[in-house]
Amino acid sequence: MPTGRLKSANKQFKTLGMPKLKSQVLEIVPGDFVSIRGDKERKLHEVFLVNKITNRVVLKRELKTSARQDKRPSGKSVPYSQCQLYVGEYEYPPEEGETETKFQKVFATRLNKSAPKLNYVNGRWEWTRFAVNTVPRLPDYSPETYEPVAIPWPTEPDVLKPDPGIYDTTADAVNEVTYSLPSSLLSARLLPGSRPSRMHVHKELANPHARAKKMARYTAFVTRRKALLEEMIQKEYANLNGRSKPAARADAIFRWHQHVAEERQAQRKQRWRKRGGEARLERRRERKTRKAARTNEKLRSLVLDEAQNQVIPGSGLGKRA
Repeated sequence: MPTGRLKSANKQFKTLGMPKLKSQVLEIVPGDFVSIRGDKERKLHEVFLVNKITNRVVLKRELKTSARQDKRPSGKSVPYSQCQLYVGEYEYPPEEGETETKFQKVFATRLNKSAPKLNYVNGRWEWTRFAVNTVPRLPDYSPETYEPVAIPWPTEPDVLKPDPGIYDTTADAVNEVTYSLPSSLLSARLLPGSRPSRMHVHKELANPHARAKKMARYTAFVTRRKALLEEMIQKEYANLNGRSKPAARADAIFRWHQHVAEERQAQRKQRWRKRGGEARLERRRERKTRKAARTNEKLRSLVLDEAQNQVIPGSGLGKRA
């Protein structure tokens, strides 16, 4: 988190009554073992969750044997400043009046970290954390020769992959090669052990409506229009034919506006065709033609029943005396 964002976040948290973000990077992560300050027994607790906004650490709470199995494990929340990171268990020499050595748990009271390095394989920043000061002091502690103790990060548990069900895709179906090279690439040389695959897939899968791509297309469009205007102005300057330069420039701008309008109209017509407007218009014309043909056929095949007050056209029976 940058320093500017840290200051603005602290101001917002102060308004909401939350503690300030004193550290940009928290050195206690889920999976670590810590001890709470003031605990005389120095009991170890496993970290379940770290809330960077409220600066609180959620510790795992052991469930009783009589508890329900489906009950979600609840944790104890303590402030981050009250947690001391567990360094390890060291052997200490016997004290005065004792003959046996004893093992004590050592906790870090002050932490430091190395410069972060980018791991290109995993795509993340990594660093090492050190215990600058411990309680109790290490057995071989000396102010002149003391070096910070490196604290390893907790190991991540292995992700269990369940067996595929009826709705999952099997590995055989994923590894099956269903693509064949087109005729234009059949003569291309493939690397040994490589399989045919589609080329330039990233262009097809990339989002064409991304903000950066739309901005790039708009920039190229504006640049092309400006270049066209400058080209038309230079062409008019080359053939003045008795005109002044301002008049030639005005003629070039007028022709440029006409060209842009025609290009825009052609582009709209092309988009109209692409989205099916021309085919839709052709279908509408065919429907009208078929409807007119059906109407004419009905009129030609119309037969009237003989009845009173009917006059055959051209027979002269309907004329009055």
